[in-house]
Amino acid sequence: MEQGYSEKAYRWNREKYSSKRRFVDIWSFVLTLLFKLWLYNKSWSYPGGVTDVKQAARRKIQAVWIRNTLLDLGPTFIKVGQLFSTRADIFPGEYVEELAKLQDKVPAFSYEQVEAIVEKELGKKIPELFHNFEPIPLAAASLGQVHKAVLHTGESVVVKVQRPGLKKLFEIDLQILKGITRYFQNHPKWGRGRDWLGIYEECCRILWEEIDYLNEGRNADTFRRNFRGYDWVNVPRVYW
Repeated sequence: MEQGYSEKAYRWNREKYSSKRRFVDIWSFVLTLLFKLWLYNKSWSYPGGVTDVKQAARRKIQAVWIRNTLLDLGPTFIKVGQLFSTRADIFPGEYVEELAKLQDKVPAFSYEQVEAIVEKELGKKIPELFHNFEPIPLAAASLGQVHKAVLHTGESVVVKVQRPGLKKLFEIDLQILKGITRYFQNHPKWGRGRDWLGIYEECCRILWEEIDYLNEGRNADTFRRNFRGYDWVNVPRVYW
């Protein structure tokens, strides 16, 4: 990545955050993007005059800025960016190329938060559930993070813990995105021939599905059963 994570990338990482601050962060991104798109078509904004090469270079710079800003804005926008990376019918090639680079590697949350979440979800403290539990995560993604652990029965496992406050964050973000979607749908230029509301509904469906870890576990079990007769397929077991 061209940049490290800014202070914005840590706002949403807190369990409690201001919905007003979130509104400002998201709309600041949208309004800045609209200004950049407006400026893109102004020939006087290109030193020495506009050319195809200069416009292509500006699209590339804008695409990198969009990708980095989506990373800063967190889980909802990382997932939306990943979805948009498949829509070459809507966005310029430079945008699609950069959005395809979106990574899920984001700031980890604390071990104290992990302890609290595990105890709340499973009804027992970590030492009661695990013989050993690594406090430093193997990796942190937009929706959660994973920790190595060993059960009291000796099996080595990976524990996937969802980010605190994620559902609340989705509710706030999706409400704000709904207003943004309506704006674009009604725009005389960008709304013509594009189903922004349909894309919004698809984003909502995918986001809520991805944080349903119970459904993910059931799907993993089904996949494991379907391939149990194949030696060349290894599927991790879910410890319910």
